[in-house]
Amino acid sequence: MDSSAFFQYPSDTEGNGRFLGDLRDDEVRAVLSYTLARRYPRGEQAIREGDRENGLFVITAGRFEVVKCTPYKASRTTVLQAGEIFGVLSFLDHQPSSTYVRAVDDSEVVVLSPTGYDRLRLAQPQLALRLVLHLARIVSLRFRKHESSLTAPGEL
Repeated sequence: MDSSAFFQYPSDTEGNGRFLGDLRDDEVRAVLSYTLARRYPRGEQAIREGDRENGLFVITAGRFEVVKCTPYKASRTTVLQAGEIFGVLSFLDHQPSSTYVRAVDDSEVVVLSPTGYDRLRLAQPQLALRLVLHLARIVSLRFRKHESSLTAPGEL
């Protein structure tokens, strides 16, 4: 598998623009050996709000929409495409999902479960650490983007 398509950062990031893009092909294969592939037909939910599914999903084909429900309405927060990830917060904190994620097209993902990550961590601790550091960077970038959308410059 070509790692350049597999580990894309969201387009608004710095650096080489790829999640774990500094991995060699053998390291990509090592990470993939701890994942499970899943397919989702158009419209199927990968994660439901409140689910305790705490895997890290990497989109390998298709698109997914992230939807946040409130008592008044459901709002699409973003659409993710091949190379992007979801499920990050639940993967890191083991808490139920606060959104639901649904396939926009027929789509495919690979999922790294907490058990899979633990096996990776024991077998290749440096690679597992790099993965977590990249996840932390993505969480930070997403938080900054969200934070900047809350207020216009100069507003209090």
